[in-house]
Amino acid sequence: MWWKIENCLKNREPDANINFGIAKQRNQSARRRRKRLSEGIPFPMPRPSTYHKNMLGDMVNSGEIAQGTYVVPTEITSFTFDKQSSTVTEITTTAHARKISLLEIRTNLLKRHEQMGLIRRYTVDESKTAQQLRDSLESI
Repeated sequence: MWWKIENCLKNREPDANINFGIAKQRNQSARRRRKRLSEGIPFPMPRPSTYHKNMLGDMVNSGEIAQGTYVVPTEITSFTFDKQSSTVTEITTTAHARKISLLEIRTNLLKRHEQMGLIRRYTVDESKTAQQLRDSLESI
């Protein structure tokens, strides 16, 4: 009976979660192979994570992404064990939450929406009378 159970375990399908990393590598290598075989037709390739990190860093440095101001400092203590001296040391670090003012968020959103054309600014000529404004609106 035990040989049947052992044989079933050997022939079973591998778990998808265990081999996810291998499948991902196979997919990437297959895409690269197709890219090499293509004649002038570009295939989309995922950008490396270092590109995204550098891009976000540049956006923060240029001011496109608001960093906000530090609020609510909290102290975090962690303990480490030193093997050589057989002592436990306590390390204290201070972490801050960031707060972006609502006025800053709204002004950035307004600028972005104006660039996309979602907001139109209408100017009202104050020299016109109420009847002239009604007539101009009716003509539209």
